[in-house]
Amino acid sequence: MSNGNAFAVTGATSPAEASHSTAVLHAKLHKKKKAQKAKSKPKPIVKPLTREFKNREEAHSLILKFHERQKRLEQLESLPANKDVLEQIEKIKEEMEELGGIELYQKASMHGETFKAYNTSKWVLKCLKEHGFRTAKDATGNETQPKMKTLDVGAINNHFKGIKWMDLTPIDINPMDSGVIQCDFFDFDGKLKSFDVIVLSLVINFVGDPRKRGVMLRRCADLLKCKSPTSRGGLLFLVIPSACIENSRYLTHELLSKMLEAVGFAILQHKTSKKLAFYMLELVERKRISPDQAAAFKKQVIRQGGDKNNFFIHLDPAYTLEILRKEKKEAAKSREKSTKRKRESDEDADGGDDIVEPPKKQVAPAAKPASKSQSKKPAARQPTQPPKKKQKIRE
Repeated sequence: MSNGNAFAVTGATSPAEASHSTAVLHAKLHKKKKAQKAKSKPKPIVKPLTREFKNREEAHSLILKFHERQKRLEQLESLPANKDVLEQIEKIKEEMEELGGIELYQKASMHGETFKAYNTSKWVLKCLKEHGFRTAKDATGNETQPKMKTLDVGAINNHFKGIKWMDLTPIDINPMDSGVIQCDFFDFDGKLKSFDVIVLSLVINFVGDPRKRGVMLRRCADLLKCKSPTSRGGLLFLVIPSACIENSRYLTHELLSKMLEAVGFAILQHKTSKKLAFYMLELVERKRISPDQAAAFKKQVIRQGGDKNNFFIHLDPAYTLEILRKEKKEAAKSREKSTKRKRESDEDADGGDDIVEPPKKQVAPAAKPASKSQSKKPAARQPTQPPKKKQKIRE
C-alpha cells in the first residue's frame, strides 16, 4: 500500500503513523478472514468420508430406502428357499446395490456425525463423566480407574479409538477402518458378563426382524456386567431414530421403557432430538422374560394412521440366540443348495443347446475318415480271406 493510499484509508498525518495504522488494518483483516473461514468450515468431529450427499435430507432418504429393502430381505431369507423367493432376494439385493450398497448406506449414516448433526461418541463420553463412571485424573494426570471394557457394535470407522481409558472391541459387518473387527453381532462370541459398556448406535433399527431385535437386547444384557453391592452395572447406550418410538403403530417410549426394565435395565438418561432418541441404560438385575410378560408385550396397534411406521421390538422368550443362529445357518445352506440347483439347471439348459449343434458338424467329417479307412483296410485284409478258405475245406 502506498503512502498516499495509507493516508487516505487510515487518516494518518505522518508516514510513521500511516505505517503503524496499515499494519493494524492488515492484522484486523487477516483476523476477520480467519474467523469467517473457520465459521464457514467447521472442524468435523470425524474425518469426512464422502461428499456424495448434498444435504442431510438426501442422506436420510437413502437410509430409509435401504432400511425398507433390508427389512424385506430379512423376511424373505427367513422363508423356505425356492425359485420365486430366490428371485425376489436377488432383485432386492440388486436394488440395494443400485442405491450404493452397504458402503454408501454407512456413509449416509455417518453424514450427520461428519457435519455435527449428532455425535454418539461425544454423548457417550459425556454421560460416563456426568454419571460418575469416569472420575477426574489424579494429581499426576494419570487415570485412577481401570480401563472400561467397551463393545462398540456397528463401529464403522471406530470413533472411540483415541480414548486411552477404553479397552475397545469395535465390530461391524462392513468395517471402514482397519481397527474394526468384521463380525455380525449375532455371531459375536464375547465372554459373558465381561463388558462395562456396549454401544448400539443406529444398529437395532437396521435389524429387520422384530424378534431379532429382542434377542439383541437380551444378548446385550448377557454380555454386560451386572450391578452388585460393590460395583455399578454395565451400561448400554442405545440410539435409534426418534420415529421408531414417536411415530410407530406398535411402540411408544412408555412401552419400550417397560421392555427394557423387563430385561433388567434401568434408564439413567433419556433424551430425544428432532431425528434421534438416546437411552443410557444400566444393567441392575439379570432377568428372564416370562411367557406372561411376553404376552403383555405382544404386538398391537397403539397409534392409528396411514403415516405411521411398523417398527417394533418383540421380546419372545422362546426365540433364543441359539435358535436364531441355527435358522441363519439353515437358511444359508438352503439358499446355497437352491442357488446350486438353479445354476446346474441353467448349465444343463445351455449344455443342451450345445449338444444339438456338434452332431451336425461332426456328421460330414466322420463320414470322410470312415471312407478312407475302409478303402485302405480291405486291401490289407484281402490276402487272408478266411471265409474263402473255410469254404474250400468244406468242399
